Amino acid sequence: YPNDTIVPGNTLWGSSNDWDYDFQNRPVLRGTDFWSDGGGTGLYWLKYEMGAAAIRKINLESPGFYKAFNQQYYSLINANPTTVRPTRALIVSIIKTIVPQIEGVSADQWVNQQNIFYAQNVYGEKIFHRIQDYQWTQFFAFQSMYFLNTMACGSEWVCWDGSQYVYYHLNGSHGTGDLIDDYGNTVWAGSLSIQPSQNPSDGYYAFGSAPMGLTTAASLQPWPGGDPSTYIMNLDTLGLYRFDSSFTDSTTGATTTDNIYRVMGSQIANNFSGVWGGVLGHQNGTIHLDHKGLAPEPGIPVVNGAFVGTRSWTGIPDSRTGGTDSMPGRVFITFTDAGMTYHAQRNIDYGSSSGSQMFLFDFSAPPPDTTPPTVSVTSPSASATVFGTVTLVASASDNVGVAGVQFAVDGQNVGGQITAAPYTMTWDSTAVADGNHSITAVAKDLASNTATSSPVTVAVDNSAPTVSLTSPSNGSVVTGVVPVVASASGGISKVEFYLDVATLIGTATSSPYSANWNTSVLVQGSSHAVSAKAYGINGKTTTSSANTVVIKDTTNPTVAITSPASGSFVNRSTNVTISATASDNRSVQKVVFYVNNVLKCTDTTSPYSCNWSVPSQKGVQYTLKATAYDGSNNTANATSVVTSK
Repeated sequence: YPNDTIVPGNTLWGSSNDWDYDFQNRPVLRGTDFWSDGGGTGLYWLKYEMGAAAIRKINLESPGFYKAFNQQYYSLINANPTTVRPTRALIVSIIKTIVPQIEGVSADQWVNQQNIFYAQNVYGEKIFHRIQDYQWTQFFAFQSMYFLNTMACGSEWVCWDGSQYVYYHLNGSHGTGDLIDDYGNTVWAGSLSIQPSQNPSDGYYAFGSAPMGLTTAASLQPWPGGDPSTYIMNLDTLGLYRFDSSFTDSTTGATTTDNIYRVMGSQIANNFSGVWGGVLGHQNGTIHLDHKGLAPEPGIPVVNGAFVGTRSWTGIPDSRTGGTDSMPGRVFITFTDAGMTYHAQRNIDYGSSSGSQMFLFDFSAPPPDTTPPTVSVTSPSASATVFGTVTLVASASDNVGVAGVQFAVDGQNVGGQITAAPYTMTWDSTAVADGNHSITAVAKDLASNTATSSPVTVAVDNSAPTVSLTSPSNGSVVTGVVPVVASASGGISKVEFYLDVATLIGTATSSPYSANWNTSVLVQGSSHAVSAKAYGINGKTTTSSANTVVIKDTTNPTVAITSPASGSFVNRSTNVTISATASDNRSVQKVVFYVNNVLKCTDTTSPYSCNWSVPSQKGVQYTLKATAYDGSNNTANATSVVTSK
């Protein structure tokens, strides 16, 4: 199944006609002879590429379409090999089954709009415009017009009549061309002639063409050169143009006409890599082209039926290939003009060699009112707690007009339809049980299009609120400024925090409910009860259970070594008693004695002492240390330096 072909130095292409598909979707594509006029006209190549682009559009709508189509196609053929044939009807039915909607319309309607899927011969004479665009320093659109004839055998070149090949004889036919701007003015008019050639050599006329170029350039020098009479030049103003052509069969006198649209303008020269195109039926307006999955971008003005602008999803350098691409995906189009709004969708691939995309939209017919209204419940707000009589409010609008709005709670209508703004109604919430309930509004417009708002879930609470103190926890030890936090529900207007029942710590009016409590003014080590009191918007109150907390003791104890005194001498090889005194604002838990930072004793009762056996060496200096600990693990140190003798 197709993957992106990565060729360094080239652009990724799903089809070379992906970027200008709208302009090339012409009736001349209809037919069964894909080879057409051989390599002479290039129509066969356009058919191949347009077919590839159309299938790619379907796959962009439904990734995996290629594989799913093949599975169904071969399953049907293999199951009924004598009766099932690969007809257009079979192909369309499979597409509709896999992808019900393409580019915003039903698959059946979309397929019928693509000339490449017509798959039936349209006999008779026709004109093929082969277009090649070059975004040079000026913009060139080279076109060659071919006068063709789909003959009885379905070929557009030659048929075998049973004894010989019969070619059509349209070369040398004369015709006219007219370039029309979007206002219907004729910019250029002139004669055209299908230049004859002979193939095969026995004299049967085969294919020929009438070349004509459109350009914003004032001169053909230094490039591309050629005969100025075959160019319409100086088309510098941005605009949508229609090139009308007609040719007359010199043998029958029958005249065939055709036309093709092209956007011309100096803005799209120099390998322009944005978006551009035309809007049929309108000279001005604003068009929005927004890529699915990306943020909306500003609208582009339509001038003379044409638009040109940059988009974030075009002209993207591709590090894999060194080329420049557009981003494959779905583009949503909104066009507004004179109070009318039109919508369309396009599935796009990698774009032109510069990563650009060109579109053509036919908005000539007034848009039907298929746009549903918009509606939203604006009050009460989502997740609100309500009680008693509740006012329901909705906002509704429509491109034509709103006929009415109907409220519902849990799917059951509340009152009747409101036919004029403001859309508001009262609802007795006591008629339902406490708990979550869903409020919606249904808006209907004058064309009977309807829309239902997103549900707004509210909590009905006609009971007292609930509240619990979540911090500080019961039994915790606190110090300094402590956040006091409560969890409350049931339509809360405020939560108050209390110390020892009566002393107000603080008040919170919104969730999360919290207040700062300064514990520094309280006695260290003392115990206190903290509670929260919730006030419901319905006037009811609830007080939480109290949590008991202790004010942390942060005062260090004091300690001193009373013996031996610092600077004194101690006898070696004797036992010396190290004595210390210690005190604390609460209590001393223990005193730990060290000699040269080596633990010697721990004493938990006053008087605090430690028996030290002095080593036998003479003249050694020893550092004695006593560390006192209180009940909160606060500490204090005292030292004494002695020398052995």
